[in-house]
Amino acid sequence: MLNYYLPKVQTPKGSIVALDVESGTPSTSAIIYAMNKIKTAGYTPILYSGDSFIKAHLDYKAVLKVFPNSLWIARYPDYQVRSTERTQSLPVINGMSVVQFTSTYVAGGLDGNKDYLGVTDNGYDGTTTSSQGGTQVKTDSTTTAIKAGQQANNTPKTDIKAGDTVKVNLSATKWATGQKIASFVKGQHYKVAKVNGTRLLLAGVNSWINRSDAEILSVGQPVTTSTVVKATGTFKDGAYTITRQNSTFTAGQTLRVFAYPGVQATGAKYYKGESVVYDGYVRNGNYIYVSYKIKGGYHHYIAVRNANTRVPLGTFK
Repeated sequence: MLNYYLPKVQTPKGSIVALDVESGTPSTSAIIYAMNKIKTAGYTPILYSGDSFIKAHLDYKAVLKVFPNSLWIARYPDYQVRSTERTQSLPVINGMSVVQFTSTYVAGGLDGNKDYLGVTDNGYDGTTTSSQGGTQVKTDSTTTAIKAGQQANNTPKTDIKAGDTVKVNLSATKWATGQKIASFVKGQHYKVAKVNGTRLLLAGVNSWINRSDAEILSVGQPVTTSTVVKATGTFKDGAYTITRQNSTFTAGQTLRVFAYPGVQATGAKYYKGESVVYDGYVRNGNYIYVSYKIKGGYHHYIAVRNANTRVPLGTFK
């Protein structure tokens, strides 16, 4: 897990990478091993757990011998909205650096934490100190990802252009063309292929969304509108030959999503009223399936018509 995730961390060197251990029968030696990997990668290792759990299921004192003051402990008396800690409810463990005193902070649904030692500031002062050949060297800790995020934050929605990356807001309900947005599209991010007034054409799903229903994540180089074309001919997807066709299908019932036409269900579904812009179709068995491209360049499929009776499972536009 750490081999996969540590190279992807984009916060400054020295900042916290926390291990969340709250269930099962955790191995103390495995935790120490993992925290060593975090430290070697240049980050501050912290062990997060609940007050009662860590006392009952973990030799946390062994962890503290290797990593002093490395505990982040959660303990709170109730789930009422709180903006300050209740002193008598705070955990008492030697080696704590941070306490989470509520899971429902002022706005509700946010964690509230008290940092006793300033560990949460690590890495965020614009520089980070590292040892090179016995000499302490300060380097710029502002990563490329942080700079890109700052640029995105400073870009108003009115300035979104082709090539930028946006996220579909969870509150979005309909595409700009009126069709219902599929639930599994919400929260996902897509490149903007084209801009038309207040509408953005999202690459990958090839659908128009209102600017107000998108959140800008990163600012990229403009792309030409030639990336969205009316396709003809066929393309191969594994053993299947897909006939190209660009159109919109709106489900008239709940339809399962497959990795291949009628094969390998993904667990996702299109529900009645949800729409998809597809780029091709194919017959497999008793049904006609349409294909659409997902993030990563792969295709997914849903059944749209009974191939024998020709009865559609929704409407086409």
